[in-house]
Amino acid sequence: RRFLIGLTDLATGYTGYNAQANFKSSRMYHQLEKFPPQFAPAMTAVSLFIQRVSVDNKETPRSSKHPYSKLLKTQDALLIEHRPSDDPRAYDPYYWFFGSHAMHQSKASIEKKWQRAFQKIVFECQRKDGNSKGSWDPKGPWGEEGGRVADTALIILGLQAPVRYRRILK
Repeated sequence: RRFLIGLTDLATGYTGYNAQANFKSSRMYHQLEKFPPQFAPAMTAVSLFIQRVSVDNKETPRSSKHPYSKLLKTQDALLIEHRPSDDPRAYDPYYWFFGSHAMHQSKASIEKKWQRAFQKIVFECQRKDGNSKGSWDPKGPWGEEGGRVADTALIILGLQAPVRYRRILK
């Protein structure tokens, strides 16, 4: 957890890839202009998910006594602010996958906001014709590298988060 906290701007909640909230990304350089990381803060979603599932017996991330309780609330709000949308700059199945898992470990009301937006956008974008019916076009920042199979897998696994995994904390 300390490593992730070191990459996170505690005031804004953004988590960077290799330095504190610097919006540098592991994305291919040619994708950064088309898919600016601040529109789909994937590393923040990864960080929030790990923080939510990395619990100990003394304190829980939802407890106001937890040292990072304020940060987790800030990151929840950040992901809700940047929930899936029809903005082409925000199309990112990797972000949606980790965002869905992070939101599932959050409060139910927050998770519902995320899931409504996520389901709306992915069902609108799902292919409804030809040999690709039921899949998603590889048009996100990792589409060239992962292709149709990777984007479809990430979306399906993101959709399954609320039913496949139990909440760690009630």
